[in-house]
Amino acid sequence: MKNLYIVTLALVSILMAGCSSGDDNFASQTPQPTDKGNTVTLTTTVSFDGATTRALTADGVKTFAVGDQIAVVYVDNNNATVKVESAALTATDIETGGKIAHFTVTLTNPKASSAVTCIYPNAMAKSDGAPNLDALNTQDGTLATLASTLDYAKFEGTMTAEGKLPEAIRLANQLTLCKFNIKSCDGKSDITSTVTQFVVKNGSNTYTVNREAAAGPIYVAMQPVTTGDITLTATAGTCNYEKTIVGETLSADYLYTVNVPMILHQTFDYTGAEQTFTIPTTGYYKLEAWGAQGGYSTNAGGNGGYSTVIYYLTENSSLYFYCGKAGSARSGTTGGAGGWNGGGKGGNAYTGYNGGGGGGGATHIATSQIGAITANNNLYTGTAANPTAKTGLLLVAGGGGGGTYQSGAGYGGAGGGDTIDDIIGYNAEGGGKYNSSQLTFGGSQGVDGRDYIDANVGQAKGGSGGHGGGFKAVSSVSNQDRSYGGSGGTGWVISTNAYSGSTTAGQRSGNGMARITWYGTSHP
Repeated sequence: MKNLYIVTLALVSILMAGCSSGDDNFASQTPQPTDKGNTVTLTTTVSFDGATTRALTADGVKTFAVGDQIAVVYVDNNNATVKVESAALTATDIETGGKIAHFTVTLTNPKASSAVTCIYPNAMAKSDGAPNLDALNTQDGTLATLASTLDYAKFEGTMTAEGKLPEAIRLANQLTLCKFNIKSCDGKSDITSTVTQFVVKNGSNTYTVNREAAAGPIYVAMQPVTTGDITLTATAGTCNYEKTIVGETLSADYLYTVNVPMILHQTFDYTGAEQTFTIPTTGYYKLEAWGAQGGYSTNAGGNGGYSTVIYYLTENSSLYFYCGKAGSARSGTTGGAGGWNGGGKGGNAYTGYNGGGGGGGATHIATSQIGAITANNNLYTGTAANPTAKTGLLLVAGGGGGGTYQSGAGYGGAGGGDTIDDIIGYNAEGGGKYNSSQLTFGGSQGVDGRDYIDANVGQAKGGSGGHGGGFKAVSSVSNQDRSYGGSGGTGWVISTNAYSGSTTAGQRSGNGMARITWYGTSHP
């Protein structure tokens, strides 16, 4: 038997307006609580006139619109769970400025006094009556879409003893709504119009907004949060931003307005070419660079070094990034290729022995186009004993040395230190077991590893590791009597008008990388 019901469903009218204080702390917002005196009535009809649906006004008032539907999940006399959708609203079904409406819904053999759930809008209901929270995973950031398809409210109750729906149903909002205005790092400018992706993450829940660059704000519907950390990321033009807000509580039934200054957090990976970045905001930035690892032979290549500094940069100025490539592993007797940006090739071995791994490339950052390291392009002028960094160079992280066949001294040297001891080392700590008097530093390009030296001596039959690139790199080796791991290149950091600069040897495996992060409007 089919029963046709025309029911009046009342939805609490919500005025959810947060204040715009410029503070990114959600808890500081003061959204207005639900006005329990205002109700929205749901009017049901069978026709749909195609008008744009919209369930939230710009002022945060919940209303019904032409085309809206509600999902009703009930139990039939066979104890089966059934989901049905109402007919779409027409203009004549809506009263009191969208606060009252009547929906028509048909139920087949409903079970008396059984559980019933109503979910609005219908798109947020699964067949078993559970909310379709997966729909929140990807959003477009607009109020219209959020209001008509995502901002879900629910009623849970029971059918009457006659198997009818309750005469009046009051829906409760289940989600937190946030209206984000994205600010520049210093909080002075609104950059929402440049944002094409915005991600909100809380615990295991991630909400991704993909949009064309357009004026804001960005609306996000999300599950309520109780004393949780919220991570925000944004892509705006060529810039990537992050922000973590700790210990926030976001309640259902509220609309929070949040003005959030974001933190620039831009990472650059190896590409084999110069990479350019335009500074979005004047201030101090933390710059970090990691050199590339040396290539593998019988033993591992040395890890690349790490360098960091805090430096003042102005809006619209340019930075140039050169991220080193890891040295290649040997291929049988053939030494591995040196990594881009200064790594030397591994030496070739005698038949039946292993060639040396290639040296890792350095990573450097500059305010001028000083170019990648090559045999003809160093990062300094003058001599290695008294070098002068090229104008614009800010920091260098040295590449690691390539590994080699020899068991006693076959590990590549760690790149990135600023002394001979840092980059040579011994055994697994990194380094071809050289005496410093055997090494000559000249330029930033690491020299190739030596081919096998003596076909009659086991430790001299392997190819030596290529040397890593750096601010200074090994340019020649004298009196070599066996195959050794290559040495790493040195690191370097600018000291003029710079803060908290340091270099550390042996910190990165694989290719080199670099990162720029907003520090603030004042230095340490």
